[in-house]
Amino acid sequence: MVKNDGIFNYANAYYYKSPNLGNQIPAFSDADYLDFKRFLKAEKFSFDTETRLAMKNTLAMAKKENIDESINAEYQQLFSALQKSEDQLLDKNQKEIRTLIVDEIIKRFQYQEGLYQYYLQNNLEIKKAVMLLNNNLEYKTILKM
Repeated sequence: MVKNDGIFNYANAYYYKSPNLGNQIPAFSDADYLDFKRFLKAEKFSFDTETRLAMKNTLAMAKKENIDESINAEYQQLFSALQKSEDQLLDKNQKEIRTLIVDEIIKRFQYQEGLYQYYLQNNLEIKKAVMLLNNNLEYKTILKM
């Protein structure tokens, strides 16, 4: 999704839809995530998974061999199952996708500096690092390893 600019394009659309956010960090709600999924469908965004590419190649080869009409119904059924599976992956990976979307949206409103400020307050790895640096005993223990 990142490779095909789905998140990048959605962040642009979000920016132009909400130009008055300014320095506010957007609260990306469940409704916003549903809007993202609708955006992907409306833009006919496709996942370039190995499976999808293999299916496209199979259909292209079937057309070359003039057997595409005889397998079309099964192909469409398999393609529908693949789309359903991709939708489930969007739901399964929602947390990571939301993070990527919010990062992109912040870049539109606050540029890179705003993203760094957001990370300082919300990134789990940075919070853990700060906590570790503030705990001299634990920090020294790690250095001795």
